[in-house]
Amino acid sequence: MNRKELAGRLQGGLFLSSMMGVTDGAYAARHGAGASMVQIGALVADVADRSHDERYLLPISQADMVPVLRHEVEAVRRVLGDMPIALNAAVGDFESALRMAGAFQEAGGDIFELNVHGGYEKLLRRGLLRAMVLPENRPKMIEWLEGLCGLEVPIVVKFSAGMAGVDFVEVLDELAAVAGLFGVHLHVRAADAQEPDAELVGRLSRHVAGTLFCSGHVTTRGHVDGLLAAGADCIGVAQGVLDEPGIIARLSVQGDR
Repeated sequence: MNRKELAGRLQGGLFLSSMMGVTDGAYAARHGAGASMVQIGALVADVADRSHDERYLLPISQADMVPVLRHEVEAVRRVLGDMPIALNAAVGDFESALRMAGAFQEAGGDIFELNVHGGYEKLLRRGLLRAMVLPENRPKMIEWLEGLCGLEVPIVVKFSAGMAGVDFVEVLDELAAVAGLFGVHLHVRAADAQEPDAELVGRLSRHVAGTLFCSGHVTTRGHVDGLLAAGADCIGVAQGVLDEPGIIARLSVQGDR
């Protein structure tokens, strides 16, 4: 499907949001009923450091990445058909990001999500993951996204929107200049509550050019409706699936609070 069709298919829907060590293809296939999209990952691609846990670490070459990723994609396809599949990517260098995105497309995936959200220490201390959004690292983040957006596969970037010391209005306004960026994924769990921060989404959504994905302790249909009303396009569920395996199917029903 083209990007317009993909965006339309995701509009107003729910997705299984990536959880490292949990959301492989088999898990996504088992728990994706009722979703508009499922995410695989997080998986790691890194030329510089090969000491990551082998369960998450992809091979170095794009050609060798393809069969690994195809195995995950096909596990979803066998059960969920043509449901859009995204890959959450924790990458150690730009070349690895390009290879991973290209390999995921070759493997039949639909959306490549650059992880600028996580706190995995091995990458975080190198100025990667959520450290990439800090002012001193942001030019590299923008450069990576501009390069990735030159690929055919749609690109999304994920942030923790409540991160202290970061002006996300400023960040999103900078991202608006990245040609071809398909969307932004904001983790918006409220700092002081077990629920998403719809007010924060309302403040930030007008600054997003493209599809806006939101996740963060979504457990009720009221949470879903509140985020959609605040400007989100597609709502992610993660921990809720661990607590209640059928939650996505339940929340996809209008009026189920």
